[in-house]
Formats: sequence, structure tokens, C-alpha cells
Amino acid sequence: MCLLISVLKGQDELEDGEQRALRAKKRALQECEELLEDHCNALSSLKTAQEAELNMLRRKVDIVVDFSNQRQVAAEGKLENTHCELKAQKSQLAAAEENLKLVTEEIDKYKQEIGEMQDRLQKAELNFKLKVAAHERSALDNWVKARFWERKIVQQSRENTYMKH
Repeated sequence: MCLLISVLKGQDELEDGEQRALRAKKRALQECEELLEDHCNALSSLKTAQEAELNMLRRKVDIVVDFSNQRQVAAEGKLENTHCELKAQKSQLAAAEENLKLVTEEIDKYKQEIGEMQDRLQKAELNFKLKVAAHERSALDNWVKARFWERKIVQQSRENTYMKH
């Protein structure tokens, strides 16, 4: 009987250790997921700001183009200066668009990583549940065996007592 209790305590300690390990792993994955979500949100905010800057730069380009068309006849010299400004702004616009593309790709990558982490978390939870079920079945089997042997011992004791008399 003491052996059975020791075995059951050992199984409980093993299950507790596995549960702690799985909870720790789950917490780590959740923290990582939160960090990725925070980073994703920050990148999304950056994307919004850069889109606003992009629109502003596009409006500036439009203003410069209109200005250059109006002044083309009167001032060919000023047209050259305006043309240089236009090129610089278009360069900024291209750099902003490229940066926006990179930020969008990074956001997509983080979304994919979040999905993968969620999949791993679900698999870990399922694995944990399966292990718990297996341990529960094993504990029940051990309990049934212990009851069987206890009955056998009682029956043997009765037979011994009967034989003595």
C-alpha cells in the first residue's frame, strides 16, 4: 500500500513538473506573441505616418508641377531650379515608397510568425492534454490493480484463518 502511494506521489510530481514546464512554455510563447503584436502595432503606426508623409510629398510634387507649368513661359531659368526641387522630392517619394514596401513586408512576416506561434501553442496544449489523459488512465489502472490485490490479500487472510481453525 505504501509502495502504491509512493508511486502515485511520484506520478503526481512528474505530472506537476510537466504541467509547470508546459505552463512556462505557454507563458513564454504568449509573451513572445505579445511582443510581436506590439512590434506589429508599432510598425503599423509607422506605416500610417509614412503614408501621410507620402501623401504630403505627393501633394507637394503636384504643387511644384503646377507652379512650373504656370511659370514656364515667363521664366525658363526658374524652371531649372524648380525642376531640381522636383527631382529631389521624387527621390524622397521613391525612398518613402520603398520604405513603406519594406515595412509592409515586415508586418506580413510578423503576422506569419504570430500565426506559427499560435499553431505551436495549440499543439503544445493538445500534447499536454493527451499526456494528462494517459497519466489519468495509468493512475486508474494502478488503482484498480491495487484494489484487486487488496481483495486477494483479504481473501488469502480469510483462507489462512479458516485453515488454522
